[in-house]
Amino acid sequence: MAIERQTLRRSAWLPLAVTLLLVCGVGYATEHGFPPIISAGFEAYKKGGASSAIDAWLVGSPMAGDKAAQSQAATLNGIEAYYGKFQDAELIRSYRLSPSSTLTFMEARYEKGVGFMKFLTFRAGKKEGITQFLFHTQPEQILPSELLYPDP
Repeated sequence: MAIERQTLRRSAWLPLAVTLLLVCGVGYATEHGFPPIISAGFEAYKKGGASSAIDAWLVGSPMAGDKAAQSQAATLNGIEAYYGKFQDAELIRSYRLSPSSTLTFMEARYEKGVGFMKFLTFRAGKKEGITQFLFHTQPEQILPSELLYPDP
């Protein structure tokens, strides 16, 4: 009987542990203010390079399979050729445009410099996809003027 209780107690904790892991994984993106689909792309970028990042960002996107979207890997590869390997990313600002869309501005840190990124995400029910992204080394090409030149 003592063994049954111990097994029962252990099995009762399993669903809780799984739930906590799932919440913590999603919490990283939420805590940092950007959608999980963007976070997934940065993880793929770290592990597999630019093409892997683009593939991850296009999951669930209407741009999936679009050659122009896939060609953006060349832009990221060009940034890496200039600044070195991708290291990490940080949220600059995220704007919730509506209940279904979010515009997110990111800084991507490389070994020798930074790049800037813009993502437009669209949520339909529980599914979220990226409908637009843009990458550049010049902040003026990506960021809105109020982020570049805030009022004093």
